[in-house]
Amino acid sequence: MSQNGYVCLDFIGRIDGEHRDELRCWYQRQRGRYFTPQEVLLQCVVALRYADPSRPTVRELWHRLHHLIMEDARILKGPRPQRLPSYSTFRARVADLPREFVWKARAGRDMGRPSIAALVSRFETVLSTSR
Repeated sequence: MSQNGYVCLDFIGRIDGEHRDELRCWYQRQRGRYFTPQEVLLQCVVALRYADPSRPTVRELWHRLHHLIMEDARILKGPRPQRLPSYSTFRARVADLPREFVWKARAGRDMGRPSIAALVSRFETVLSTSR
């Protein structure tokens, strides 16, 4: 099964209400005509990993996205593989993330609650266990 088979937009329900609407709006802004909804969803999931205390760079995440797409192409030999966005397109997605959300997530825990990054990291878990 492809990466998108394990990815859903239910992450909105797992993130603090404080940022839920901002992230929903962010996701809506990412939609366009060039990429399919599944491609946009995978790109957004990887872009959300930017909000992590380990502070990954945009380039590292872009390479991770490339790796996921290539894995899909290898596993699913029949259909056309997903398209990789250019680095500048992916960087724009990351740059458009709500700043306060990113700042709090990269800073770690907020008032004793689990960090936003811990909640977002479920995406990588879902993606990595898909094999």
